[in-house]
Amino acid sequence: MMPRFAKLPTKIVFPFGYTITVRQIPEEAWTEPDADSVWDSEQRLIIIRKSLNPMRKRYLLTHEMAHGWIDWQHYCLDRGIGGN
Repeated sequence: MMPRFAKLPTKIVFPFGYTITVRQIPEEAWTEPDADSVWDSEQRLIIIRKSLNPMRKRYLLTHEMAHGWIDWQHYCLDRGIGGN
């Protein structure tokens, strides 16, 4: 039996107001032939292919959040926030 997964979040908020939006895109609208997910740093947006199984979506969400976390660190460093 496949484990049940909660729905993916639509928003992730890192400290200091860095907000990431998460969207799932239907197969017919998917434009990335070599990827199942995308991190858009300018829009702070994670895009995931909607037709994937829940476990794959969770993995990809975590992967793209890692890209977001790196950009968040640069966001903080560039503004001199979060340091001692």
